[in-house]
This record gives sequence, C-alpha cells and structure tokens, in this order.
Amino acid sequence: MAKPVTDDMRDSKTPDDVIIRAEARKPETDPTLGIGVRVNREGTPRHRLVTIGDSLTQGFQSGAIFNTQVSFPALIAREMGRTEFRYPTYNTPGDGLPLNIERLTRELEQKVGDRVDVWNFIPTLLFLRNYLDKLEDYWERGEGTLVPAQNEINHNLGIYGWDLRNILSRNTNICQEAIARKLPREDIFRQIVEYHNERAALRVLNSARSQTSEALTPLQAATALGAEGTKETGDGDGIETLIIIIGSNNALGSILTFKVAWSDAGFDDMEVNDRYTVWRPIHFKAELDKVVEQVQQIRARHVIWATVPHVTIAPFARGVDTRVCHQLSQMTEAAR
Repeated sequence: MAKPVTDDMRDSKTPDDVIIRAEARKPETDPTLGIGVRVNREGTPRHRLVTIGDSLTQGFQSGAIFNTQVSFPALIAREMGRTEFRYPTYNTPGDGLPLNIERLTRELEQKVGDRVDVWNFIPTLLFLRNYLDKLEDYWERGEGTLVPAQNEINHNLGIYGWDLRNILSRNTNICQEAIARKLPREDIFRQIVEYHNERAALRVLNSARSQTSEALTPLQAATALGAEGTKETGDGDGIETLIIIIGSNNALGSILTFKVAWSDAGFDDMEVNDRYTVWRPIHFKAELDKVVEQVQQIRARHVIWATVPHVTIAPFARGVDTRVCHQLSQMTEAAR
C-alpha cells in the first residue's frame, strides 16, 4: 500500500497538475523500454561517438569547466580506441570558467596558509582580488576572448548550465550577441567573468555551422554530423552512438538557490524562463517532445537517453526544507 502524502510534504504553491507521491516509483529495468530497434550495420559511420548534454557531459568540476579531456565522453572515446574525438579546451590562468574553486583554494593555502585569521585577513583579500581580476581580464579583455579556429564540428556538444530549451534554440550567434550587448566592466565587489556561460559555449559551438555558415544548435550540429554518412559511401548513418543526457537544469536551480519556482508562462522562452527553478512535468514533457522530434532526424545507429537524475545526490541538498525535498523528488520522478 502506497504511503500517504501528508501536509508537511506538500508545498502550498504546488500547481494542481503536479502529482505528489510519498515514494519513488519502481525503477525501469528494461533499458530498451520495450522499443524494438532495427540497426543498419552496413558501412562505417564517420563519427563513432557524439554527445549532447549539460555540465555532466561537458566535464564540469570544482565550479568550472577546464578538464574536458577527462569528461565521461572523452574517457569513453579513449576506451573505444578512438583517437579522433573533438571537444573544446579551456587551458587558462586559473583553469577554466567561471571559477575553479579547487585551484583557488590550493593557491590561497600556499599564499596565506590553511587558516584565515586577523593577521592574514588583509593579505587574503588582496590575493583574492588579484586572482579574480587576472581571471576576469583574461576572459573579458585578453586572450580568452579569442575563440580557437576550428573547421570541424565538435563531437562533445555538452555545455554546462544548458537545459532542454537551450539545446533546441541556442547557438553561437545568440551567445555572441549576448556578450556584445553589454560591455564588461571592472567591479571590485563582483569579480566574476561576465557571460561566462556564453563564453564557454562559443568554444563548443563556434565551428557548428551549416554549409552556408548558418549557426547551429547542439541538436542541429549532431544532425549535420549524422548526415555525413559512412566512410565508404557517404550514405547511411554518420554517427555510431549518440548519447543525450539533458534535463537536470530544468530542476537543478531549486537546489542551487534553495527556492522552488514552478515553471509557468514563458517556460519555453530563453528570455524569461531563467526565473523558474523547476519545470512542471507538463512543461518538461512539452520541451522533451520537441527534443525527441529533432533527435529522430539525426542519423545515428544507437541513441542512449537520460534525463533527470535524483537531485538528492547533491551534498548541499540537506539545506533544503523537507517539503522542498519531497517536491523535487516527485518532480524528477514525473519527468522521467
């Protein structure tokens, strides 16, 4: 018998269309979900592995994107014996975007020791100011503004912070326009790289263009790779395996901010949907259906899907109100 949902589990602002359960649903054990697939194995696809996703796919760690050579797609490609796996790099002072917390902590420890007290408080502030200023200057005014020249589309198309709508609609032109819209300025109180996500995305998608130089979204970029066909004839599926892990950021905002703001009007508009931290299942499904429609056009022999992992894996989720944890758990179950 299912456990009843008590009042302390329910947020008063929960939309009526969100179904609340006190227990997680039974996991699916069939990886095919009962969907039969016929695979044409003639010829050799030009691209053995292509991935689309967010920070997990791109290789985000310690608050930054930098070690992309050890992202899970790069590791899989290496184990497959595939040396040709294209991905962006972020080898910079401070190691990556927006801020490598581990690198900063290690350098701070070397500079002032393992404890901040009254005697080293001022040197600590000066170190942090100079460290962040150097990083900001590199990305906003220095070499970091120059996107490496590259003709071929990357195989790893993951970009941290992106959700379902982003992979449907955002491309390098939109990112460039966002950066150009507001000139970076010196701010001694908020020294974080402005538009760091757009700057990171440029290194992923700048080479993702059509034959007429039209900027492509991650889904369109994968479609273009699949259309290249096999090595032998140029026909057939151009991608052997396509991995898509997307959807976490349609719920992750609630964990990062400790606030639940259910999606509403404009959930599919990138100009306004940043105000929402959790997508209602009906909105999540509407976006996912559009993603599925485009993925069906990609010429790939095998497609591996994943959406929203259990948000309770976040260590600092313990800081969220009990009712919020229940709401998030049910939202992720409904979205699966």
